Amino acid sequence: MSDRYTIKDAERAFHHLAFRLGWAESYNQVGGYSLDYAPIYGGVRIVRVINERGGISDITDRMTPREFCQAVRFFNAVNPEGRA
Repeated sequence: MSDRYTIKDAERAFHHLAFRLGWAESYNQVGGYSLDYAPIYGGVRIVRVINERGGISDITDRMTPREFCQAVRFFNAVNPEGRA
């Protein structure tokens, strides 16, 4: 078993989190949330679309896929009902 986490693991964790919180996941929709991935800048972050031109606002700081998956796992453990 490998301890390596990839962007695919982070995407799965994000989709699970978004489902539990009832978030819209779309860059095409103002107010939607998405997972932004840029390994050169430090990894993944959650962003929210804030205007029709695709402007985004950071919801989280950048973190590695491992850190992101661990943060989502922690949220699920302390918040089993899935409320923000």
